[in-house]
Amino acid sequence: MLNALNCGHLTIVENYIRAKDKNEPALMSTAFAEDATLEMILKTENMSFPAITDGLDAITDILVRHFNDAYENVHTFCLADKSDSTEYELSCKWMVCMTERKSGGVRMGTGNYRWTFDRETDSRAVKLVITIEQIAMLSSDVSEEIVSWAQGLPYPWCYSDTIRQTMPDIEQLSALRRSIA
Repeated sequence: MLNALNCGHLTIVENYIRAKDKNEPALMSTAFAEDATLEMILKTENMSFPAITDGLDAITDILVRHFNDAYENVHTFCLADKSDSTEYELSCKWMVCMTERKSGGVRMGTGNYRWTFDRETDSRAVKLVITIEQIAMLSSDVSEEIVSWAQGLPYPWCYSDTIRQTMPDIEQLSALRRSIA
């Protein structure tokens, strides 16, 4: 499936994932245009973000700086077999694993990315809509198991079967496992 996607768009998505997950705010300018817009659709109460954020600096503050103040060990996976693209758009399902800096608790979630790319230069995103479908909250006693599992997955593009088949057998993850199907 990845072979059918625009390589430039894949690089943009990968730069964003790396910037967010690894706390590298300078990379955001390789992913987003200066006047880009971020729209957040939250279908869970376990996370909070502004509904609309305009501009590269504000998006970087929200998705990298503030996010990394609260979370560490972040691993975001775009589901390669759950993606679709057109000439200027790319949509894909995602899954994230992370630990809370203060409590050590684990958060795992799923959702969708819908990217819109600059029609003139095609070099950066002008809009990203992130839908957060669900977030599972787990205690810190499973953090080592979850982080170790996430580190062993192909990154950042992974197939949903790989995630489902290798996901630790933890009851609180059943709904999340089903949503990846």
